Amino acid sequence: MKVYMKTKNINSKEYLLAIEYFKKNEFKKTIEICKKIINARNSTEDTHYLLSLAMTQMKNYNDAFLEIEKAIEINKNKIEFFIFKGNLNREIKNYEKALQSFQVALEINSKNTDALYWTSVTMYQMGQKKTALNIVNNAIAIEKNIKYILFKAKCLEDLYEFNEALIEYNSLLDINDREFKALLGKSDLLRRMFKYEQAIEYANKAMNIDKININCYLLKSVIYKDMQKIEESLKILDEGLIIKPQSEQANFNKSIILLQSGQLKEGWELYEWRWRVTEWTSIPIITSKPAWKGEKNVVLYIWPEQGIGDEVMFASIFNDVKKDVTRLIVKIDLRLIDIYERSFPSIKFISSNEDVNEQEYDYHLPIGSLPKFYRNDLNDFNDKNDCYLKTNKIIDDMLNNEFEKYKNKRKIGVSWKSKNPLSGLKRSAELEDLLKYINDTEAVYVNLQYGEVDEEMAAIKKKGLNIINISKIDNMKNIDGLLSVINMCDEVISIDNSTVHFAGAIGKKTEVLMHQSADFRWEIQGNTTKWYKSLTLKRNIIL
Repeated sequence: MKVYMKTKNINSKEYLLAIEYFKKNEFKKTIEICKKIINARNSTEDTHYLLSLAMTQMKNYNDAFLEIEKAIEINKNKIEFFIFKGNLNREIKNYEKALQSFQVALEINSKNTDALYWTSVTMYQMGQKKTALNIVNNAIAIEKNIKYILFKAKCLEDLYEFNEALIEYNSLLDINDREFKALLGKSDLLRRMFKYEQAIEYANKAMNIDKININCYLLKSVIYKDMQKIEESLKILDEGLIIKPQSEQANFNKSIILLQSGQLKEGWELYEWRWRVTEWTSIPIITSKPAWKGEKNVVLYIWPEQGIGDEVMFASIFNDVKKDVTRLIVKIDLRLIDIYERSFPSIKFISSNEDVNEQEYDYHLPIGSLPKFYRNDLNDFNDKNDCYLKTNKIIDDMLNNEFEKYKNKRKIGVSWKSKNPLSGLKRSAELEDLLKYINDTEAVYVNLQYGEVDEEMAAIKKKGLNIINISKIDNMKNIDGLLSVINMCDEVISIDNSTVHFAGAIGKKTEVLMHQSADFRWEIQGNTTKWYKSLTLKRNIIL
């Protein structure tokens, strides 16, 4: 973050000393000197700004906000203050307030490219990738800043405009073939395009420029992981951790690789680093109660942190936890409440939309931390992952009548898309390609896909294939109904999305189609998964 060298401070020597301490990452001393200046009533807006910067580095966000507000109160026209306040809100994932601050900066100067850029970044983090792209294009039109162009390429990547993103990286490398971030960006893009050898080539070019940059080691490790070269992946990651042992991303990445290779105990321990990486969008709860470390006979509150698929997968651990605690309270997706109350009658479930009074529990734990207590060895999965969710008998009976006319047909439930913003492209397929893969013209295909799929289904019907949709069940909103639809099928064939978790949890025979680089939950090899007995994993499938 930028620190201003020009100052009107009466005691400028002390202020400049505070800046020097800040540059040396000695934030406590920076704070001490700034407070001394303020107490002596010799401060200006820059002192409050510097104090806010240092407090932010110490993650003392509440006081950082107070200080930047004091700086703004003194000088309401300094754009940099509003940009910093916006980024402070962005850091704590308060995106709406971040946008408000950037908007104030743009009201002061509508062509301020930093304010445009950070607005674009915030929109990107809110999942509005197209809007982010449009805004960063506005910034680039004013100033062809390398940082802006790199971010434009990232937006294009995540909109799956890979060729356009490649053009942006190449434009930077044409000007300077040693542009470090462009080399890294192009390498990662080539990885996403499954061009692994070229990806390694550009990662090596970046590493030759900066051999102590942890990002080079992170990228090469991910490429090797995607290539299923686990030993090489861990080796290069460990080399990076020698350089930067406290790297949040490196430790988190190592946890994923260890879990993917079946090294569960160490993997789950390192998985706690997830809370420190920027890509982790879940927000921890604020509570004065301690985190659970396995204490017996207490009231435990488990709170959600990830997608609905993980809430289903980790639910296979609930009965183990319940044996160890007096009372178990679990907050989950509203769509799962009825299912879980039916399947785990001794556990209290509340919707993720509700608040929990901390007086109701002794300890708390995020749901993704459960495995480190109960799933550290393959033996821990024995008899723990088979049919632990129960379908609704009333809905089952209703669907039995609907499916009666197909009783002599093979009924195959199909799902072909993932909404996951990070890995959706690798996971998703086209319905026509999926049905060609299955290649059973006599079967009745049952739609299990959520979202708008009417056009795709109509096109398939025109080709003479029998695909049906249970219009009474909304596959996105009515998960209880979707479980029963899955239950009516003879088997399910799906790409890796939440549908396979629903099917596995009720014990339905399911074939999961995966790309070479599978999610860590399915490990790196094998055609079975310890999480669900009824699932068969089909790897290296490109539809």
